[in-house]
Amino acid sequence: LYLMPFIIYGAFLLTVFFPGTDLPFLLTDLRHLTFYLAIFLAGAAFDVYRKHISMGALSMVWAVLILASLVVVYQTGGLPDLQEAKFSPTSLYLLFSSHSIIAFCVLLVYETRHAFSKSTHPLGKFTSWCGRHSYRIYLWQGMVASIPFLFVPGLIDRGFPPLVIFLISLSWTVSVSAAITYGHNRLMSANSLIRKMNDWIEQD
Repeated sequence: LYLMPFIIYGAFLLTVFFPGTDLPFLLTDLRHLTFYLAIFLAGAAFDVYRKHISMGALSMVWAVLILASLVVVYQTGGLPDLQEAKFSPTSLYLLFSSHSIIAFCVLLVYETRHAFSKSTHPLGKFTSWCGRHSYRIYLWQGMVASIPFLFVPGLIDRGFPPLVIFLISLSWTVSVSAAITYGHNRLMSANSLIRKMNDWIEQD
């Protein structure tokens, strides 16, 4: 299982460097298919083997990613346009998006070692709640994350530092996505309760 993501990533890079191999596939193409399938399989493999993966190994991989990213930034004279590199996915997008993937893996290994999500710490409870409702968070964050495009230009015009703009956008996306997901959960619970009450009334 752990070899499959590397094989599929190889197929993805083949479509990047040899565009003629990027053939149509159903409603998409091989580049999109191999990119996201490799990420899915990498997550599945990590979940199976994470008890055997050390924090040191992940730190080493992350250090290599950081070094490679710095080399790219130095060679290109700045950060690449990741929005442009995302559609269709490119090797640059793979490189820079891998940081968030490794960060998530580090968090999972830490959680495995320390049972962090089972603690009474508020952050532990929050991450555990996010894990249980990750699919709904994923559905909502796409719309929520588009809102900063409306106010970020104003922050740039007012001279806000890039780091501050990033933190504002991140705080907005995380907090509002979580709040809407919480409301969604409450609404679904109430709807389920109403259906059960109606069934009970009809039975009587």
